[in-house]
Order: sequence, then structure tokens, then C-alpha cells
Amino acid sequence: MMSRGFLFAAGGIIMLAVAAPQYLETYLSKPSEAKVTSPAEPVAKAGALATPTSAGTVTLNADKRGHYAAKLKINGKQIEGLIDTGASLVSLNESTARRLGYVLKDSDYKYQTSTANGVKSIAVITLERVELGNIVARNVQAAVSKDGALDTVLIGMTFLKQLKSFKSENGRLILTR
Repeated sequence: MMSRGFLFAAGGIIMLAVAAPQYLETYLSKPSEAKVTSPAEPVAKAGALATPTSAGTVTLNADKRGHYAAKLKINGKQIEGLIDTGASLVSLNESTARRLGYVLKDSDYKYQTSTANGVKSIAVITLERVELGNIVARNVQAAVSKDGALDTVLIGMTFLKQLKSFKSENGRLILTR
């Protein structure tokens, strides 16, 4: 049984996710590939292709608005997403979930969350594998909203908490497994 606190956290994520798409669509630059670096190697500029150089460390450059966008793989399928350290859950829409192999019924949207656009129903799924560069997280909980409520994938704390650390400094987000 899902706790009330979990549902409240999911509601907060969905609320942010509902308000963010138009803002992100306007200001978010094309997602860059994850850049895997060693401490002595400089980080690639935004939009540069990534080359793995060090096991377990990925560095992303902020776009012009300060957001960290990335191409990642969820269950082996390429997805563009936005790293959101303020989001409790990975969040995605119904079409993206379907593309990843999750077929949801209306009855799966049984959790209610309050968003900027009112009360919305979400489903909760478990993503088998989320890959960002050479970092892999397994069994990652995600909130799925009906299409129209969320236009981008948000990579939240259910992914980030599986890391050893993540930090933002000088326009870079450094993730370590």
C-alpha cells in the first residue's frame, strides 16, 4: 500500500512537471549526450558527443537556462530527459511509458495528485533499467501521467538516490555511481 507521504511527493513532482513543459520547450536547448570524464579531463561543451573515459562518473553541462538535459536509455530505448534534483520520482507520460513497453489501463491511474492544472491521476510503475552514460540504475520507480500533462521525461530522485553522489558546480552536474 502506498503511503500518503509518497503520494504527496508524487503530487509535487507532477505539479512541477505540468508547469514545466512550456517553459522547457521554449528555453531548453537540445539535450546533450552524457559526458563521462576522469577528474583530469575537461568536460565537453554543451551538445558535444560523449565518450566514456572513466567508469562510474558522468558530467552534464547546463544549458543556457541552467537545466541539465541528457539522452539516456530506459529499458534499452533512447529517451531525452531532464535531470530534476527536486523531483522525488522519475516522471513520464503515457505515450513514453507505452514506447518503453508499459501498457497501462485506466484503472492503473489510481493515485491522485494535485497539480498546477488541478487534481490529476497517475500510475506508478517500476522501470527495469535506466542508463545515463555508463551509470546504470535498476528497479527505478516512476510516475506516469496521462498524455497532455507532461511533455518531457523528468529524471528525479528515484534514479539519483541510487548514485553515490551528485553535485552541481560551475554549470556542470557531476553524477557518480
